[in-house]
Amino acid sequence: MKIRALIFFILILAGTTYGQSPTNSKSIRVEFNHNVEFGGFVFFLGSLGEQYENNDDLTANGVKKKDWYAYNLSLYKKYKSFKNDKDLTTAVQYLERLEGSDLIRLLIRVDDFPKAKLLVEIRDQDLLAFSINRDPAEARENASEFIEALNRFYTTVNFDEYFHGSKRYYEQAHQEITDGLPSDEFIPAMEKFYRKEFDSYTLLPSLTLPNGMAFGVSYVANGKTKIFNSFGAFAVQHIPDGAMGFADEKHLRELSTHEFGHSFSNPAVQQLPARLFDETKILYEPIREAMDNQGYNLWKSCVYEHFVRAGEVVIAKNLGLRKDAAQLEKQYIENRKFIYLRDIIQILEMYDDDRKITYQEAVNKAMEKLKVMAAKLPQPKEAKFSKNPDDIKIHTEDIHSFWKVFDETYPDLNGSAFQERYIKTGSIGLQNFLQNRIESGSNLSKTVKENLSYYQAIRASSLSIEKRTQALYNSFHSLKQLYPDAVFPDVYFVIGAKNTGGTSFNEGVIIGAEMFGEEKDGFKPRLNIEHLDGVVTHELFHFQQNYPLDQSLLAQCIREGSANFLTSLMKGIHEASNANEYGEKHKEELWKEFLTTMHKTNWTNWLYYSKDKSRPRDLGYWMGYKITKAYYDRAEDKSKAVKEILNIKDFKIFLMESGYQGE
Repeated sequence: MKIRALIFFILILAGTTYGQSPTNSKSIRVEFNHNVEFGGFVFFLGSLGEQYENNDDLTANGVKKKDWYAYNLSLYKKYKSFKNDKDLTTAVQYLERLEGSDLIRLLIRVDDFPKAKLLVEIRDQDLLAFSINRDPAEARENASEFIEALNRFYTTVNFDEYFHGSKRYYEQAHQEITDGLPSDEFIPAMEKFYRKEFDSYTLLPSLTLPNGMAFGVSYVANGKTKIFNSFGAFAVQHIPDGAMGFADEKHLRELSTHEFGHSFSNPAVQQLPARLFDETKILYEPIREAMDNQGYNLWKSCVYEHFVRAGEVVIAKNLGLRKDAAQLEKQYIENRKFIYLRDIIQILEMYDDDRKITYQEAVNKAMEKLKVMAAKLPQPKEAKFSKNPDDIKIHTEDIHSFWKVFDETYPDLNGSAFQERYIKTGSIGLQNFLQNRIESGSNLSKTVKENLSYYQAIRASSLSIEKRTQALYNSFHSLKQLYPDAVFPDVYFVIGAKNTGGTSFNEGVIIGAEMFGEEKDGFKPRLNIEHLDGVVTHELFHFQQNYPLDQSLLAQCIREGSANFLTSLMKGIHEASNANEYGEKHKEELWKEFLTTMHKTNWTNWLYYSKDKSRPRDLGYWMGYKITKAYYDRAEDKSKAVKEILNIKDFKIFLMESGYQGE
């Protein structure tokens, strides 16, 4: 038997309501919310559509991205002529810096577009995300600007027409969801486990939120707390006639347990003493990469997720779904790397059996258990790398190894020889230069053969690098003077596949020596060998950067541009380049363009790759340089400014504090 649900199917068709059924205190409400649908549409149109329109890359579940986002892309293709509308641009600038939960919380509180207004009763604390400085007055003003822009854009695109034309899709989605609603025992089981009740529970499925997205939100009004689970489709949608991606009862139940669970669990985690996070933070290191990839780039956010996921497993067991609970636990621990889950589950199961213990006490006890585990781990050394620039080891052995294999296999230049006698026997630097760069001996062989005269022309320059070490050490000492807190890892010179000048990794800096050569007799290398110390210094500055995970264009431009700026500050000159020259000539128009794209994660035409052949590549380096220089120029304490540039906590705040406006 399915849980009784109050289901509103909002299509803005003369106030028609579909699928309504009786409710009681334990009902789940299901709504297709007018504003959430428009908000999801605006977000995809302004932020994601262009990069996914013809994208054959695969998602984590093995589906082409253009197929995974088929419904969103059908709307994008219909409405993309509005992509440069000024109101859309205004709205997207806010959307791309908001958390999804902040957006949903606002959209469900205001009247329907195009007549939405910011209500007085919406609390300042629910709007703070609209202000970088978290200033209540500024946040309310910005939220109002955001809503008004959406009101106007709604009218511009006549979005009512979309609702009228999409009735059959919503009816199909409505049917899939109602067929998969959790059992009558679901809400009572959650309330019993957490020993807490809320006034209402609402599912907000959406056809316009990108597939796979989900947000748990809540708000308090008139003394009552309402909690929501807003989510996009779970599976590929088949347009125009077919499933809408919601027909998965197990997934719907688990997603609801998760998103509703945050409203129960988060307040208890928030009450934990700060010392417990500090005393357990070493536990983050073994799972840092896996958590970063899922967007949990702080130990604290990782703790929140552990507790809500542990609650999911225990609640599934309490519902008699022991097989599902076991699968969920295994998936979270083995596939998602929530490796402390089992220890937390054990504490929560003891709490579940003992009515004398509160959930808060159970959370505290679980964290104390993690503290004991943390104490048993090897503690990090004070400094993994030396602060003395003279301690850097400069490795050139891979260069000699490459040319040895080259000479022994010429003219065939056999790929297996490069694999066995160059790559497999190479330094740790060479091993970390494979993915997305050298790839394999076969790929290296192919590249060398196709660029044979180029490789022969840079041979002498690559072999001369070990004679240039004194100039490199001079630069290392200059870096130390500019940034006394600098650490100095080893530098590895390798011969790669003519695609990367340099990069950094956990153990040091890697330089693609084949990119450097001497300009003579009409030959032009990718990089002049005389600029070698500048490139190495640039990569060493990357190694000093202590930045949060942020894949936005703004963040990446500042990463690259700040390394360029600090290198130029150290050397006293800013190396000339086509990007710098073009940027200075077109800075006003580039700034306007950058404002519309800086919060997106598509770096095309700004960094590394450009479809637009009318302008140089890597203009993002120039833009990041300008922003960083503006920040430095405004600072009274220049030494402090260098430290702040290398330890940015929030790229949006850094941009604001730089005062840069495209001048």
